[in-house]
Amino acid sequence: MLLKIDEILDEIDESIDTVRGSLSFYHYKCDGQDDRGWGCGYRTLQTLCSWIINVKKEYSTSIIPSLTKIQEILVDLEDKSSSFINSNQWIGTCEATMVLSQLYHVNYFYFLLLKIEILFRLIVKLFIFQMEMIL
Repeated sequence: MLLKIDEILDEIDESIDTVRGSLSFYHYKCDGQDDRGWGCGYRTLQTLCSWIINVKKEYSTSIIPSLTKIQEILVDLEDKSSSFINSNQWIGTCEATMVLSQLYHVNYFYFLLLKIEILFRLIVKLFIFQMEMIL
């Protein structure tokens, strides 16, 4: 399914998202592989790959990596052992950013710092909430 994300209305603040471009939405079993229960990280990564391919001219001839290809990249990067290939093991955001970095030269450390900043803000908000409950 092709989505034009620059035309999606944000229902929370009624503004148009600042991200532009089109992407293909990858979902369970979209390529015939039954990945129910473990494939959400892979499918989200494939969706992100499709956006990069659609908006970045230098990657316009690239193909979306298969689930097996994603696993092979993580093994090649020595993040996973060889038994990971063809397994039903999940991947998360760290693995996804490693693959994006390998395929499209996306700065992995930028995503890591962003994740740390979000976590820090969440901790501060939880602390403030906890203090308000005490008072």
